[in-house]
Amino acid sequence: MLATILKSNHSFVIIIVLIIGTALWGFTLLEPPMPSFGYINEMPIYTYIFQLLSKNKILFVIISFAIVLTQGFLLIGLNKKHILISNRTFLHAFFYIFITGSIILTQTFSPVLLGGFFIFYAIDFLFRTYRIDYALNEIYMSGFLIAIASFFWAPFVYFIILLFISLIIMRTF
Repeated sequence: MLATILKSNHSFVIIIVLIIGTALWGFTLLEPPMPSFGYINEMPIYTYIFQLLSKNKILFVIISFAIVLTQGFLLIGLNKKHILISNRTFLHAFFYIFITGSIILTQTFSPVLLGGFFIFYAIDFLFRTYRIDYALNEIYMSGFLIAIASFFWAPFVYFIILLFISLIIMRTF
């Protein structure tokens, strides 16, 4: 029954997704743990943001919840813009929010969530290169956004390999 509601394209499904996301983050919002990532001294931008927000634990949880919700709706935007899946539903956002909310480490402020924004936009720029003759700007922006994401979490630098593989698959040189 929930799957049929989420497969629909009605605007009230957004409210249902928000309610389910809030239910997943409920215990973390009531008793927020301190972020426990070991990257505080290693990642420069994350360290700065962490020190700015370290006085309020609930702010960490609220920001991470807002980031995950925004990324879920960015995922819907990617599907709408580039037609990855033919059906226009909110099911993609639900699964993203559900899977991300099920992991305790991502329910608090983490560098993975912050860098994920840049990865989503890098993927958007990669999809823009499809069937465009001169796509150097999109390729550059994709690589640049991946580099910015790696400032938040170092393993994002491996997405450069994804950049080259996707260029080989989607473009002819």
